[in-house]
Amino acid sequence: MTDGRVGGPDDERRSGRDRATVVAAFAVVLHLALVVCAFGFVSLLADVDVVARAGTGALVGPAMIAAAVIVTGVALLRDARRPASRVRQRSWPVVVGVAVLLAYVLSGAALVALEEGAVFEGVAFAGSTLASAFPYLAGAIAAVVAVAYSAVADARPGAVPRWPWERDEQD
Repeated sequence: MTDGRVGGPDDERRSGRDRATVVAAFAVVLHLALVVCAFGFVSLLADVDVVARAGTGALVGPAMIAAAVIVTGVALLRDARRPASRVRQRSWPVVVGVAVLLAYVLSGAALVALEEGAVFEGVAFAGSTLASAFPYLAGAIAAVVAVAYSAVADARPGAVPRWPWERDEQD
């Protein structure tokens, strides 16, 4: 017979990592949604284009956003799979935000350099992109999503609430 326990400590750790992985996946989708929303509002209200350089291919902007989302996803999923004994650094959301900013700018610069066939065009594109608000917005959103992910992933679920008539008499 069994003593009523379903699993041991290893199952609890695995369950915590699995929960954190699901939270990370939802956080990545949240990051994408917030970036698209914020870029749309800033572009609409300020009357500026996300990719201001004339003659840039139609896929550069979406590729830059994809690079930012991929970096966010890798950072969050890597953190979700970390051992429970390893403590997350306080500066971790800032590092995620800066990495997203760099991925956003560098992916666009690389694509423009490939498109034009000149490295200088890519460097000029990176400079003009850094002069706009969009890379900083993508990085800030990634940092906020990383903080929210940390709070939700580290939270311990409480007991299931019950109505008074559902409780045992011994409670």
